[in-house]
Amino acid sequence: MRIQREHLREVSRSLLALLAREGVSTIGDIVKLQGRQIQVAEGLPGIVETEMRAQCMGSASLTISYTHPDMGIPIEVKVRTPLYIMVIVKTEALIGGYEPFTMDETGNVAQTKLLPLNWSEAVKELQKLSNY
Repeated sequence: MRIQREHLREVSRSLLALLAREGVSTIGDIVKLQGRQIQVAEGLPGIVETEMRAQCMGSASLTISYTHPDMGIPIEVKVRTPLYIMVIVKTEALIGGYEPFTMDETGNVAQTKLLPLNWSEAVKELQKLSNY
């Protein structure tokens, strides 16, 4: 499925709402979601999963993935302590400030943006995407 602006706005809003509903306001709060699969919202398709992965040089990556049955993973947030936060989106168009790194079989471009290790910056970025 081609992921259009409207789709990206919808999943960004849904992810922000879920994080607020789950009480996530700091990086430490994300750890409480680790290993859970959370339904995005009543009547909306998709789940959010959080997983901790060990990385090189003693760092860890806490990944929040929004999985949609038709779009795959249109948005993901990786918190790589102690280094940075990375937002990864997949959409049919390039987004200013994001670096493309691959294209899927339907023509969607996977793109990344690095942010400082500050949860409020990640929330601001999700808010921008929800108005994209």
